Amino acid sequence: DQILIIGFAALIVNTATVFQDVAADGLTVDILLEDERAIGGSLGSGGYSLGVAAAAALAGALVYAFGIGAAYLVGALLLGCVTIYMVFTLEREGERRMPWSAGSASPVSQSFSVGAWWPLVKETLQNTIKPLHLVWLFFLVIRGLTYGFLIIIVPLVATQYGNWDQTQLNNFNATSQMISAIVAITIGGILVRWIGSQRSIILFKILLISGLVALAMLTDGWSDSRILIVLFIIANLLDTMISIGSTVFNMRFSPPRIAATQFSIFMALKNQGITLAGILVASFAFLSEPLGMIWFLIGCLSVGLLIVLFVSFPRRQVGTEPAGHETAT
Repeated sequence: DQILIIGFAALIVNTATVFQDVAADGLTVDILLEDERAIGGSLGSGGYSLGVAAAAALAGALVYAFGIGAAYLVGALLLGCVTIYMVFTLEREGERRMPWSAGSASPVSQSFSVGAWWPLVKETLQNTIKPLHLVWLFFLVIRGLTYGFLIIIVPLVATQYGNWDQTQLNNFNATSQMISAIVAITIGGILVRWIGSQRSIILFKILLISGLVALAMLTDGWSDSRILIVLFIIANLLDTMISIGSTVFNMRFSPPRIAATQFSIFMALKNQGITLAGILVASFAFLSEPLGMIWFLIGCLSVGLLIVLFVSFPRRQVGTEPAGHETAT
């Protein structure tokens, strides 16, 4: 009943989460080499899905057995373990563990340092508004729309047509997240690196569009839980695989001097796409039914597919090669 206190606590937690996301993204793009980025993207995407599934299961069990306070305390303990790990892990040899520890910035970090806020903002803005980068920003908004519509469509179809209750829906979400995470972590990065980031996005988008067309055409089978489970798991898995290739390009579009800032902007645009999905559903009558949402999502995915089919994106991180050697078909 203490809404103000709860709201203030939520603000603190969400603010800390935003800074942690930015820091983790910056660390990823800073230290991974080009041939490590597909694996890094798969570990990021898969680890996120695995964390969501594990946290949901653990929190639910703790709340049921010991109350919500126990769940918060265990969450704090887990974050403490991660923090201790980060304290004792150096990005590069010779750097400080803490602000008061002995050590110095590595030559690599110094060579990429902008040195002041205004040059950082200016360089980031100049990099963001390049024509090819604007095309990629538009692609990322579509990526966010895809995820946003999926998290609306799945529970609507499952509850309204499959007659799932909340327990069944929660179990499905946990299972689906777990499958996607395991596939991403074990073979996702290897597969994307072998196929190529852009070609993998094309392949998995085609498969995702095909799966959604099948879902739209099989409305008579929506009451069959087996059909829904198979199609929804495939959709979640394919979306996770697309995110691996997308993460690689987010890194490639981020020059070393502004990598953390630029990467964060890309991630923020994707998140805005997720929010936009909810706004569109609330604003347009034809999106009030799952079938309308599915066909609209198929259209959005098709636009994204055309972008990756006909636009050449960087083969390596921009700002690390001479002009004229950054893109490939």
